[in-house]
Amino acid sequence: VWGPRTYTATGISTCDTQYLIFYVDTINFSVSPSVVSPVRYCEGETATALTAGFAAGATPSWYTVPTGGTGSPTAPTPSTAFPPGASTDFDTTSYYVSQINAAGCETPRSKIDVIITRKPALPVVKNVVYCIGDSTVALTAIGNNLKWYDAATGGTRYTSTPIPTSTKAGITSYFVSQTNNGCESDRAQIDVEISQAIAAFTKSVDSLCGDDELIVTNGSSSLPSGTYVSNWSFGDGQGSTDSNATHRYLDKRGTYTIQLLVVNNNGCKDSTKQIVEVFPRPSMSISASDTQICQGEAIDFSATVTPGYYGLTWDFGDNDPAYNLEQVRHAFTQSGDFPIKINGVYPACPGTGSGITVHVIGIPKVDLGRDTSFCPGNSVYELRNLAPGAVDKYMWSTGDTTANIYVRNAGTYSLTAKNWRCASQDSVTVSKGCYFDIPNAFTPGSGDDINSYFLPRQLLSKSVVTFKMEVYDRWGQLLFESDKVNGRGWDGTYKGQAMPFGVYVYKVYVSFANGISEQYNGNVTLLR
Repeated sequence: VWGPRTYTATGISTCDTQYLIFYVDTINFSVSPSVVSPVRYCEGETATALTAGFAAGATPSWYTVPTGGTGSPTAPTPSTAFPPGASTDFDTTSYYVSQINAAGCETPRSKIDVIITRKPALPVVKNVVYCIGDSTVALTAIGNNLKWYDAATGGTRYTSTPIPTSTKAGITSYFVSQTNNGCESDRAQIDVEISQAIAAFTKSVDSLCGDDELIVTNGSSSLPSGTYVSNWSFGDGQGSTDSNATHRYLDKRGTYTIQLLVVNNNGCKDSTKQIVEVFPRPSMSISASDTQICQGEAIDFSATVTPGYYGLTWDFGDNDPAYNLEQVRHAFTQSGDFPIKINGVYPACPGTGSGITVHVIGIPKVDLGRDTSFCPGNSVYELRNLAPGAVDKYMWSTGDTTANIYVRNAGTYSLTAKNWRCASQDSVTVSKGCYFDIPNAFTPGSGDDINSYFLPRQLLSKSVVTFKMEVYDRWGQLLFESDKVNGRGWDGTYKGQAMPFGVYVYKVYVSFANGISEQYNGNVTLLR
């Protein structure tokens, strides 16, 4: 019987009587939890924990078997994996749940069937290729209830079957699924390639000279990938299928159109054209007024050239060019052999003229050094050309024709050096570096430093090392003597008395810095 009851127990002893009162409430708990069954999932779908309806205060107990087993208060989360090798598209797994009241009474178990539906196979698809600019149509796939997306997972679903555009080269991927038994398959990928062949090339020159070789370099491409074949047309009836090609126009003057057609591996085509001009070779020659000159001289040059040049450049071999003149005068400041060339700038063909070499003979260098001096006596002084370089011919002012000469006397000497007819000159003055000048008269008391004394050495001598002078009257009387190298000389007196007008005798002994010694004897006139 369910419901509240009160029970009383009485205990009797000789000493006392006790009463115990029990209150018992028996709960009716025979109703199983409420459930929804079956629960359906598609293969691979994310499942959630199972749910059921329980009485207030009840504790759930979950089982994988209808009877027996061990219950769990935690609701299980079903697996959505589909068993491999299953023969049907559906797989069912059963779960059981009961509820237990506060008194520990458990209800019968409710059953929940979890049905996993196999995921459909991918739709059957095929990649698509268009050439750029082609008309396109809606994509196709084989499958049921197709859905189109812009990504392999997630992304945005197209509201209708997409139609590709062909305005830009590249690969665009589309994704499609099919739905069977309420489950959507994974997405199959369709690549739509917009293929483009791009014809491009460069040529080695814009203009050709005669039968010079033209080189065309292929710069074509296939986008977004792939290979291509080339077809060349050179405008003169000739062609080539090489990727890079060469061609000669056999000196045919004219303007020619070069065309390149390329076809890629998807059959897409493109072509491009360029122009090349072919010019005949010009003729150029030069002449000169002379081919051998002295350094510093000039030569007149003349050119005979084919008209139509843009510019002329004379190359004289000395880094001093001339421009845009058919007649030119050029001076050569350096010696040597100089090949003469002229270059003309034409639309395509370089014009060149040569064949003349100018021999420039260098002016010989002459350097006799600075003016100098030397001591007389047995000394000689060598004069020679101190400048480097070869000399063909020497001509001295002395008449000598040797490379060097020896002089004993003071004077000015010059040397003329010649190579061919090219000459230069230098001169040098050689003065006495040792001398002793003796006057033949003097005037004592005149106030003139030179004439007031007889033989003032500081004025009339140079490089004197030793000196001795004696002055006598005509009777042999010694009137004056001195050994001072830089003395002022005789002042015309004897023992403080002025000597009269007349002729007096001197003896002079000197030695010079070069070791030469000399003796001078003579007469000097004293003037009053």
